[in-house]
Amino acid sequence: MARIQQSVDISVPARVAYNQLTQFEDYPRFMQEVESAQQVDDTHVRWTTRVGQQKRDWNSEIIEQQPDQCIAWRNLDGPINTGRVDVEALGENGARVTFTLEADGAHSGTEGDHAMAKQVQEDLQRLKQMMEGQGHETGAWRGEVHGGQVTGGESGAAAGPAGSGSLSENALSKEMDRNNADGRFNVAEEVNLDQQSDAVRHAGNLPHQSTEGYGDMGTNEAMKNALQGEGTPAADKEKLDDSIKRAVPPSN
Repeated sequence: MARIQQSVDISVPARVAYNQLTQFEDYPRFMQEVESAQQVDDTHVRWTTRVGQQKRDWNSEIIEQQPDQCIAWRNLDGPINTGRVDVEALGENGARVTFTLEADGAHSGTEGDHAMAKQVQEDLQRLKQMMEGQGHETGAWRGEVHGGQVTGGESGAAAGPAGSGSLSENALSKEMDRNNADGRFNVAEEVNLDQQSDAVRHAGNLPHQSTEGYGDMGTNEAMKNALQGEGTPAADKEKLDDSIKRAVPPSN
């Protein structure tokens, strides 16, 4: 059985490199002979390749997948028996990607092995150019596979392998929550919605209102005056005042 192994160093974090490699439908972008790769489900991919005028389809099954480490598969048919890609971190902003392919005797031989090794190395160079050019992954799947079975992991953290290639709404929501962790923009959490309903309507219209009468007062004071109109109970004014100070810090 012939065994081909080639590596390339890419100037992106190992996590970014791994995430990109989970996006099988992008493989035709750097693998010259691959026309298309269709993610059937979490553990199966259908491939279409063309060598010269010869077109060939086959199916592969992912048998092992560990985030930021490796993806291994076996072909259910086709010219290559098994394949594996390993990702090794090279500091914080570098990764070594290694492809290992194995073919049986019917598809090997000294000349054939050299040709296959050259093709894999050229494909890896295209992967390097693609990733360093875009600087980020087009998507990610953070699940784990062992023995051909999905066993968990971070499968909900980002788009699935057949997904849109962007972070999920859940992940984006968590990112927004982290950005707002200091509470500066969470005014609504501190003022009862029933109490502030009228004030919120005023706040929404504030950019369109005339600033006449506010003089040179800062944004904080202008916003407070607009929100604390006549008829607002003293207790509500105090709550609004505290919330406004956090939402719009006083200017120096």
